[in-house]
Amino acid sequence: MVTICFNESLDIASVRVLHSQMVTAMAQAQPITLDVTRVERIDGSTLQLFVALFRAADENKLAIHWHGATTMVRDAARLLGVEQYLKLDNMAQ
Repeated sequence: MVTICFNESLDIASVRVLHSQMVTAMAQAQPITLDVTRVERIDGSTLQLFVALFRAADENKLAIHWHGATTMVRDAARLLGVEQYLKLDNMAQ
């Protein structure tokens, strides 16, 4: 399993680095855990990147799991209408 740990702020300034981390994780062809326990701020560009990651993982039959998906992360995804794509819609609170 590959774990990607995220910093407190996930915004447009960090997308390039996040993309690189995600590409590296996908290349390992193992289940991926997204550790968002420290995330306090997330913007639309990061959520778009997460959607792309989940789609690529589905195409490659790789599992992605959330660790520490806070109410803030869920609310941001819900506001942008991507909660379902990120498989956050049926997670226990």
